[in-house]
Amino acid sequence: MKYLKFILASMFLIFVLRGFLFRATVQYYEASSLPNRVIGDEAFLQWVDQLPPTSDIHEIAKRCLQICAERLRFTDQKCDTDPNLLFASQKTNCIGYAAFFSATCQVLLHQNHLEKKYAVQHLRGHLSFLGMNVHRWFGSPFFKDHDYNLIQDKETGERFYLDASTYDLLGIGYVNGGD
Repeated sequence: MKYLKFILASMFLIFVLRGFLFRATVQYYEASSLPNRVIGDEAFLQWVDQLPPTSDIHEIAKRCLQICAERLRFTDQKCDTDPNLLFASQKTNCIGYAAFFSATCQVLLHQNHLEKKYAVQHLRGHLSFLGMNVHRWFGSPFFKDHDYNLIQDKETGERFYLDASTYDLLGIGYVNGGD
């Protein structure tokens, strides 16, 4: 019984600290920036227009992560990555999550009149775990790189790195990014 309590307490602690542990051990390194796509689906744009306004960039980031998690499902199979096609197919990989996140974020920034203050980028790069490039551990082309996002304050230069696919799978949205 004593070991069971220890195991359950350890699992609970890991669950609660998963974001901190992930950010402490995993680093994102940018290799390239991809062009942002524009969402043209009128039903989606009308739905977004009904969201309450906010000037808080972290609230906008949170909304984008939640929208991606609600609308998309992760797959390692061949799939759509264009945000406009994802309304129908819904299944995508990290490329589609990052493209959908950046397109959604652009809409929310525009809706809240913040597009002059903040910029969102779709990034492609590599992940390291405790300083080791994790992509070298996999032989599959599916794991050759990883897509994620950056929101940058144009005035201060402050940067926020986010991963919508990790948010959907693990509940971890903010990640450690760098060059």
